[in-house]
Amino acid sequence: MVVKLPIVYPSAMIPIRLPEFYYKMKNKLYPDYLHHAFVALGRAASKKIRTAEEKEQDLSLIQKSLDILKLKTDIRNPCYLWACVVILNYCANIVNQIINETALLSAKLSVKISKIYQLDLSKISKLKYSEEELEFRRRVFWSFYGSDKSKTFFSGSLPTIQDLDIVVNLPENDIWWRYGGECNVEHPEITFWNLIANSENTERYSKGDTKNYVKTRNLCGEIFIFAKRRWLKKVYNPDDDNYQLVRLIDNLNKFEETIVKNPPVDSDLIEEACSKYKDTIRFTMDIEHILYKYAFTQYHLFLKSTLYQTEMVRVEGIHMHTGRIVSAKNVLVDTAKKQIDSIYELSKALPLDCWENSTVTTGLMSAITCLNSINISSENNLDTSKKIENLKEVYEKMSSYSEIPIIFLMYLDRLSKFINESHKENEKTMKLTDYLYIKDTFAAFVNQYQEAENKASKELIRNSNIMARQSGTFPRVSSLSNNNNSESSYKTNYDQYIKYSKLLEETNPNSIDNYFYEYKVGILLDAIVQDIINNPVNNQSKFEPQLVLSTIDHNNLLPKMDTEVDSENDEKTYEYDWADLDKTFWP
Repeated sequence: MVVKLPIVYPSAMIPIRLPEFYYKMKNKLYPDYLHHAFVALGRAASKKIRTAEEKEQDLSLIQKSLDILKLKTDIRNPCYLWACVVILNYCANIVNQIINETALLSAKLSVKISKIYQLDLSKISKLKYSEEELEFRRRVFWSFYGSDKSKTFFSGSLPTIQDLDIVVNLPENDIWWRYGGECNVEHPEITFWNLIANSENTERYSKGDTKNYVKTRNLCGEIFIFAKRRWLKKVYNPDDDNYQLVRLIDNLNKFEETIVKNPPVDSDLIEEACSKYKDTIRFTMDIEHILYKYAFTQYHLFLKSTLYQTEMVRVEGIHMHTGRIVSAKNVLVDTAKKQIDSIYELSKALPLDCWENSTVTTGLMSAITCLNSINISSENNLDTSKKIENLKEVYEKMSSYSEIPIIFLMYLDRLSKFINESHKENEKTMKLTDYLYIKDTFAAFVNQYQEAENKASKELIRNSNIMARQSGTFPRVSSLSNNNNSESSYKTNYDQYIKYSKLLEETNPNSIDNYFYEYKVGILLDAIVQDIINNPVNNQSKFEPQLVLSTIDHNNLLPKMDTEVDSENDEKTYEYDWADLDKTFWP
């Protein structure tokens, strides 16, 4: 238990001090409700293939713990809250909604009544508790915080406490906390590391894993709130929406640079630790940090997928820039493949009995993305299918220790069949314009406006002007409507646009008339766009679905633009790299 619990259940073990834990468990000094919960979780952490009878024994211990918790009146005790968190982590392996909800409700009540979430706001706390007791309470709260955030991720529920209301210092000096302090045991390894942890300057050995874990959960909360609410707002403000998106992408990239990539997970170190130190305290020290780093990588990929999936949502009356949708699809597929590769590579280097359970849940979204990718693109389907099979292979191995991977395997099989059948039916009946809530005639307008003009089309228009001037047969271009009535102007320009679009389709592509109609359509497109931008009432006009155009200057919003200069008109065309949104658009 001492070796495995910090590795397999790191979030539940944030408050643990190994010398104290070993001593109190051996002598049964923890409250009964916490002792029973630890025993059950320790058995689950062993990851041995257990019989149905053994699983029932563990479940019985969890139930005993809950029964005692229900009778306790002092729910302000941090051990009460810790026991609830331990039970919630045990529920990550089993399907038992009643136990899970009971433990979560008990934990929520404890947090709200004890006000532990404002521990460092009160001066009384500093007078009442020693620094070690304060740190213990802080770590218990952050352990709960992680479980609570997980609940909001996968159920869509609101957090128990809003982040702005939390006044609790982040965990400090992990090495000293985990192995230092008073040591009353004669275990040789624990004694050795206790001496090291209690020596001077141990802070320089601390890697800040628990602090970074809290930061990870905090970022998770921000992104999931944005993803949940983005398309449910009664009034859609594209400027605010784009600002929030850019801000979160920037935060996610900073998280990657400071926590994920510094340094990356090293499979060679994992294999070395397994071969030399497995089942020792030294193994726990080395692997615990490596798995924290691995978890940060997994959550980064998971959050990236969550954020870019919000670009794929279609809402009637709101039309996303097509370049953004294509870019988001590419980001999602690339991220999914990287995440599955990361999971599969770890399974080759580290025995599955040492795995932390969040790998199971974070990898599922990537598998779903790959399933969808196979049906919408014929490129690299073999490679994508192989990655799905690799993830299933990992889930099948993990199913020996947990019920959750079994459910995920069943879900993926059913989803695969559903996607295949739906795709075949949609190919027969579904039009893209219907899917995007756009009428056929309006689709051309949307696509032509949102796609950046390329050099070839400009040359075509220039050639038409030259030919017209040379031949003297260029028809006179009547002025566009300047009617002060914005609705009338919009309707007039739109009707003219439809008229010339039809003429353009009916004429010979190489005729002068064709060049003229193409030129006229382009002019009218610009006029319609200006009508919408300058006269917001046209966004709600009855003529066609509204085109949401942000007042943001997209030249500033979309970075890394490869420019091509038109030497004759000194105009530029742009190729957008949406993946680098994070580096721009800051006040």
